[in-house]
Amino acid sequence: QNQAIAAARAALELDGCYDEIPWFWSDQYDVNLQILGMPPADIEPVRRGNPADGKCLWLFWRNGRIASVIAVNSPREIRVVKKWMLADRFPEPSAVLDESLPLQKLSIAE
Repeated sequence: QNQAIAAARAALELDGCYDEIPWFWSDQYDVNLQILGMPPADIEPVRRGNPADGKCLWLFWRNGRIASVIAVNSPREIRVVKKWMLADRFPEPSAVLDESLPLQKLSIAE
């Protein structure tokens, strides 16, 4: 939606630029797949959750920041990660990987 708005503004020669985190999603039968950011080929992701349980995240960390995330049946979690990415502030990786802690409850670094 925002990309279309930015394209229309550019066509009308209005100010503004499209500076959003790339976001892709697809529903495949009972699986909702979402990708936020561009998963880097040179980083091995860490996983939160178990794919066998039908819900998990693959997080791509670079220099203490989440560069990208792939989410399976995890819409709440990807919204939280998107907020972190937009703010460029992240919790400690060990806290993110602790599945006993809900992502929504994690504090982010100042």
